[in-house]
Amino acid sequence: METWESIKINKDNQVFLNRLRGMSILRVVLSHLGLSWLYTPYSQVISVFLPILFFVSGAISIYIYSRSRNTYVYFFHRLTSQLLPVYIIVLLSFLFIYILSGGLSFDIGSIARWLQLIPKSSDMPFPLGQVWFIHTLILISLFSTVIFYISKCYVKILPLTVVITFIFSYVQLFYPLGDLFSIYGHNIYKPIVHSSFFFFGAFWVLNPKAKIFNYSGLISILFLCLALFSFWSLDLEFKMTKHVYFPDGYYVSFSFFAVFIVLAMKGVITKVFDRVNFIDRFVLFFSKHAYSIFISHSLFIFLFEKYILIDDSWPKLIEIVIKILMVILASCIVAPTVSKSTDFFVKRTRLILKV
Repeated sequence: METWESIKINKDNQVFLNRLRGMSILRVVLSHLGLSWLYTPYSQVISVFLPILFFVSGAISIYIYSRSRNTYVYFFHRLTSQLLPVYIIVLLSFLFIYILSGGLSFDIGSIARWLQLIPKSSDMPFPLGQVWFIHTLILISLFSTVIFYISKCYVKILPLTVVITFIFSYVQLFYPLGDLFSIYGHNIYKPIVHSSFFFFGAFWVLNPKAKIFNYSGLISILFLCLALFSFWSLDLEFKMTKHVYFPDGYYVSFSFFAVFIVLAMKGVITKVFDRVNFIDRFVLFFSKHAYSIFISHSLFIFLFEKYILIDDSWPKLIEIVIKILMVILASCIVAPTVSKSTDFFVKRTRLILKV
């Protein structure tokens, strides 16, 4: 395995990761616009591609960690870059809704839950279901400070962590592990299992030429077979929504199939985007402003459905097309300003605290 001193991401892999992140954020936006409900339960299978975001985050995080002054600086920088933008964007969204609707009701409990990123549906003036991802990512960042620190001396901890967390997901199929890791409203089990994709991404960056990646296509098929075997042998529900809150082996196997199939198609993905410049620039824009778009797009969906979609007289197909175009356009227009604003507050916070 590579040493920590030699960690680097070559330009080819940097572009590949950026494209994966951009496509993943676009997938999230389209899912919330109705793609995952288009032909249920089969369309819900696209949810297995969400862990690619954890894979990308892990790949980027280990690179950042290797260049941080120490573990504390790494964690503080990751925490501020992930947490502060959420607070800022959510607060501005709520203020905007307050101005439009003339009022929002909050109590100490709802504020406390928002600060912990575990809000109830009643705490939201519009659906913000993606908050769970931020909550999970922040907890994984906490785990990663320990795992990355250990891996500097014992590099095999990364694949070992992937294997252990994968086993956790299969135990969930037979025993409710998730219930044991629900602490004061925090679903700790979810970040534990999703960290398998995060640390696999870190492993990929640390060992880009590992033999396992030469067989990504074959391994993807094996994970697909494992997921289908689990589905049939255990008589599981096909709906992915039944397997996501406490991610089990069925969901995780399907998701690793998605990760490996994407890695196997790296060459094809690269050629397609290299040749179609317009799509490439569009996807890279989504990658550059991924976090801002990820958090704020739900506001635009809400505004469209409440204030623009006047009645049900529109043909359904036209409504869907217009909604997609308007939400994506609004997200693209607002994203650069939101990104600059949140980056400013993050940097000022770090300067004030001298970290």
